[in-house]
Formats: sequence, structure tokens, C-alpha cells
Amino acid sequence: MNYLIGLICFLFVAVFSSQTLVDICDTMIVVTAIYLIIKNKDYAFLNHIKKTWVFWMAWLVVIFFGLYLNTEKFPWVCFLEFRWFFTFFAMIYILSEIKDKSILIQYVALTMLILNFTAIALYFYRGDNRAGGIYNGIMAFSQNIGLVASFFITYVSCVFKFKIKMQTYLKYIFLSVALTSIILVLLTLTRGVWIAAAVGISMTAFLIPKKVFIYTVLCTVFIFTVYSFLNANFKQRVYSEDASSKISNSQRINIWTANLKMLKDFPILGVGYSQNNLRLTEYYDKLNIPQTELKSHAHNQYLHMASGTGLIGLFFFLIFIGFIFYQAIQVYFKADNQHTKIIYLSLTSAFICFIVAGLTESNFSISKNRFLILFFCAFIATYRVTQKLKKQH
Repeated sequence: MNYLIGLICFLFVAVFSSQTLVDICDTMIVVTAIYLIIKNKDYAFLNHIKKTWVFWMAWLVVIFFGLYLNTEKFPWVCFLEFRWFFTFFAMIYILSEIKDKSILIQYVALTMLILNFTAIALYFYRGDNRAGGIYNGIMAFSQNIGLVASFFITYVSCVFKFKIKMQTYLKYIFLSVALTSIILVLLTLTRGVWIAAAVGISMTAFLIPKKVFIYTVLCTVFIFTVYSFLNANFKQRVYSEDASSKISNSQRINIWTANLKMLKDFPILGVGYSQNNLRLTEYYDKLNIPQTELKSHAHNQYLHMASGTGLIGLFFFLIFIGFIFYQAIQVYFKADNQHTKIIYLSLTSAFICFIVAGLTESNFSISKNRFLILFFCAFIATYRVTQKLKKQH
């Protein structure tokens, strides 16, 4: 139990520290899950997930043929990126082995508190214009801290509102994590994450008493308004007044236009997963866009998936995230335990943040972001898997 909780805490350290640690943690999670399944002879879990293999295999076939038909040399690196399928199920099993999820959240909160204070200290020490965390990567950091902020703001609001019994110092740890996380979200100056976190927190607050919803919305508006007056850079980013914001907007429009053209040309299987950014040179010429413009991923997760894997690939992706979202809402309404309901409402908040943030960033295609997103997805899916296995036993 202690090792598994430590492994999850290491996951959070990894996604906020370095890609190398992410790769190490990924391997550790998969190896640990395989070891525990063999040790516990827990073949019921394997039998349960076998029911979904047709879905995963069909998705892989779509990705394989999209790459095979549109590349001269098959890019195995791109195809093997989908090993996250195994990571996802490994996370589900490990989380199912952690019986008391409240203890897990306590340790994760303590880990995040240390990481947040470190990120804030580095922001002022380096004199950065935008917060980028320990590894100073603004986009990946902003996406991850947005998820954490959405989760803990919703969680701490519910803990105080419903007077959940826990030691006072824990409440202050949760509150500190929520506050430092939202401060870091603001300091990233990333508009897409601001909107995504605000939507996630507001939509989940709507499911609890109206007063909490109203207070949450008013607090969000108040924080944005006050910070706009206190920080000129923040105000310029909000209203796109600075030159960098205008350039960023223009670059995104060019990339979106090119990816939409790719989707129009290859609507069924796309141009091949992650090949869309490699073909921007070709499509910039077709659309008379200067080659000096930014060439990057689609800056929209759904468009990135659609242009890379076609409408069929996008369909599979939407089924996946739709199922996870449905499970989160279902647990919230059906769970008998109040604390479980709060946990899953908080997970829903973080998941909505991911969905909305995906409109302006290819967040699921960035390894550090995908790893943390998979954790939230696995956490949500764990409840259903655990209940199914209990019935079988």
C-alpha cells in the first residue's frame, strides 16, 4: 500500500519535473501492475478488461493504416506512442489496489504543496514573465497545473461546505494546494487554461448547492478582475493587447487552417498520427501561408486527432473521453458515500478542464500532460472496475 501511494506521488513529481522521470514512472507503473496481477493471481481483472480489447485493437488498426498509407518509412515511434493503452489499464489496477482513496489524496496534496511552492519560488528567482514550473516549460506546465487546480479547488470547496470530518491541518493543506495552484495557473498567463479551469470548476459547482456555485463564479470573476489591475502582463494577455498575444492568435489560425485542409483531403484515416505537423510546410504552400510562420502540432486536441487519424480516429478518441466523463458523472450521482461523491465531483472538474483546454492545445499529445490526464481517467474508471470485480467475487 505504502509503495503504491509513493508510486502515485512519484507520478506527480515526474510530470512536474522531467520527461525522463515520466518515462521511468511509466515503466514502473506497468511493471508493478503486471507483478501484482501475477502475484495476486488476479485474473478476474484481466478477464474484465478483455471485454474492451475489440475497441482498443480497432483503434490501433485505424492508427496503423493511417500511418502505413501516408508515410514512406513507417514511423514506429509515433505508433508506439499508443502504448499508453497499457499504462491506462496498469494505473486502473494500481488505483484499485489502494483501498482508501482519501489517504492517497492526502499524500498527493502534500506532494503538490511542495511542488507548488518550488514552482512559485523558481518563478520569482528566475524573474520569468510566465510561470513554467521546475522544468520551465510553460505550455505543458500550465495544462497540468490547470488540472490540479480544478481538482483541489472543487475538493476543498466541498470539504468545507459539507463539513467532511478530517483533521484541521489536512483541511489547511488542501486549501493551500488549491490557492497555490490557482496562483500558478494565473502566473502561466495561458488563456486557454484560465478558461478551462474556470469552466471545470463552475460546471461542477453547479451540481452542488446554488450558493456554492454562485460563490465560485463570483470568486473566479473577482480574482480575474483584481489581478487584471495588479498585473499589466495579465491584463494584456486577457484582452490580447500585447504583441505576443496577437502573434499567438495569428499562428494558431494558420495552423488550424492547414490542419482543416488536411482533414478535408484525408477525411477517413487522416495524414497519419503526428504527421500533420510534419506536413505543414506542404500545406502552407498550398494555402499561401508564409513558411516563416510557426510549425507545430494542431493546438487543438480534437483537430490534431482528426487531421492525424481521420474522422474514424477522432470517433474513437471521443468515445474514450465520453465514456470517462459519463463514468465520473454516474459515480457522483450513484455513490452512497459523501466523500466518494466529492472525490468524483473533483475528478469531473479536472476532466472538464482537460476537455476544454483541448480546444486550444493538443494536450493529450504531449507526454507530460497525457500521463497526468491518464491518471485522472484511470482514477475515474477505477470505481466501475472495482464494483464489477466485487460482484464477481
